[in-house]
Amino acid sequence: MLRLLQLIAGAEGAATQAALAHKMGISETLVAPMIDNLVRLGYLSEVKPGCGQGHCSGCSLSGSCQAQPKARLWALTAKGRSALGRAAPSLWP
Repeated sequence: MLRLLQLIAGAEGAATQAALAHKMGISETLVAPMIDNLVRLGYLSEVKPGCGQGHCSGCSLSGSCQAQPKARLWALTAKGRSALGRAAPSLWP
């Protein structure tokens, strides 16, 4: 799971499930429960792109935006960043 956190951290804060699976050399089916577990434990959170998170605050259409994200994105929480900071460098690939 540490490897998964490292990959997300290396992806500048957010990564898709497909990209993570590819980088780990495993299927998305295997990555999904790992992500779910890290979310449940508070190490990751889902990034919801678009309006409502400050990205579109200046847009005149923000109240009626129909933009839908094309992929689910994941980002490290403060707990996830802290866990990486505590990980011994010898554990990193």
